[in-house]
Amino acid sequence: MYKIVANWKMYLDVQNSRNLAGHFVKWLEKNGCSELEFTICPSNVALWDVARQLEGSGALLGAQDIARSLQLGAFTAQTAGTQLKEAGCSEVIIGHSEVRQFLGDTDEIVAQKMQTALAHNLIPIVCIGETKEEKASGQTDAIVTQQLHTIFQDQTLNTEIIIAYEPRWAISSVSGGAVCSPEDAAHMHQLIEHTLHEFGNEEQVKKTKILYGGSVTSENIVSYLNEPRIDGTLIGGASAKQEKFQEIVRILLDTYCL
Repeated sequence: MYKIVANWKMYLDVQNSRNLAGHFVKWLEKNGCSELEFTICPSNVALWDVARQLEGSGALLGAQDIARSLQLGAFTAQTAGTQLKEAGCSEVIIGHSEVRQFLGDTDEIVAQKMQTALAHNLIPIVCIGETKEEKASGQTDAIVTQQLHTIFQDQTLNTEIIIAYEPRWAISSVSGGAVCSPEDAAHMHQLIEHTLHEFGNEEQVKKTKILYGGSVTSENIVSYLNEPRIDGTLIGGASAKQEKFQEIVRILLDTYCL
């Protein structure tokens, strides 16, 4: 089963989030498919409305971030795991490149947030990936491996965790047109899988989904999914535009569900 995560970032207000979620459910109703699992991640203010739209569709609700604290308290502008669960979330994105860039999340903070998510029975979608400068200096493999070591530390793969390889130089908001080829993405996913063996046995590693995220569009999504060990995609801006998202969903349903 392929995992498709739609990160709507801060593109949509509540009304448009509700409308897009409603359209998405109608697209799924036309051709349900056991080979695809979708997670929709709207802005926090739209979580409740989108949750109502997704009811009965089989799609999951996810959040875009989580507070480090395990408890409610004096953490202005943060959202606790208990609050995300109350809104209907099953999953949460952690360590997205834009959160790292604009809000200063480090691998150590990502590790803390992952533990918080797990404590609240939320499946963490943990983003890792190198910057343009790190790629240019030939450090890609070393950076990604080190990120996994820092984030996982003593964590084992005895619970569900999703990894999203997100090369920061290929994110549409900062890439300037740079694209990670499906072959390069597959190499990185195989490296991630190899590294994960340090944190779990063969069965646990095989169950850990590794997604690709980086300027995924309707034109390239199938080429990524057809590569070995790419178990799904984390889609950003293209998933927040109705026509583009509809085309992505149509292509996925036509390719994997007919």
